[in-house]
Amino acid sequence: MFKILENSQVMEQVADGNYTRWKSVGMEKEVRITETDADLTYYWVIFDINQGQYVDDTENTSPIIVNGVEHTPIDGKIIIVKAAAEPQPTIEEMQVQTLLNTEYLVIISELSNL
Repeated sequence: MFKILENSQVMEQVADGNYTRWKSVGMEKEVRITETDADLTYYWVIFDINQGQYVDDTENTSPIIVNGVEHTPIDGKIIIVKAAAEPQPTIEEMQVQTLLNTEYLVIISELSNL
């Protein structure tokens, strides 16, 4: 059995030995996050007391704040595309660049001595 308190907290009644107690499940409305390699999806869920579980709240247009930025959800969700990570140079590429930089500095030094 579940109940929702005035402060929107969802409680579940659980049997514990010879007595029962109320355990917090979460808030009536919450933001959930799913992640893929390409993006992050933030979406609203609402607790359905009849089903005893959270369901997607596609009608919720309350703002979702991500990294300090407010986003207005469409169909209860927002999708943040991950920025492509810059490729890191290999050891060999760094060694070649270091050699080129050294040669450049030697040539500049020789030209300044003319």
